[in-house]
Amino acid sequence: MSLVDPQAFWKLLAGMPVCMLVTRDGLSLRSRPMAPNIDPAQEEIRFLTRRSSHKADEIDDIGEVNLAFLATDREDYVSVSGTATLTQDRDLIRAIWTSNDDTWFPEGPDGPDMAAIRVRPSQAEYWDAKGGDRRYAWLSFHHT
Repeated sequence: MSLVDPQAFWKLLAGMPVCMLVTRDGLSLRSRPMAPNIDPAQEEIRFLTRRSSHKADEIDDIGEVNLAFLATDREDYVSVSGTATLTQDRDLIRAIWTSNDDTWFPEGPDGPDMAAIRVRPSQAEYWDAKGGDRRYAWLSFHHT
């Protein structure tokens, strides 16, 4: 991935169906697996959650987060730092809803506790470790 190619970055993330969302709980860090929804046009990574969740409270308190993506089959690794915000925008929640979400959120996309997390990257690091050829890239984002 080129250091100056954000399109390659978004394409890479789109091929990684799970990441670890890291938030801050006071002085402690908390991490949990999440299913990302990648939106290159808006330059953001989105997730579904419950408004009453601990992660929602942690994002409200300190919106700085880290997302750790990995594709072990390809030996690709990405660390994304950014700012997270919460929304209960029903149109957005419905737009990113998939049939797999019914398992985690049986109340459906219109449930009163449903929310979405929007992460705007500020920087990203990428490691390509396949075949012993370790390549590294650093991206900085300047949102318009």
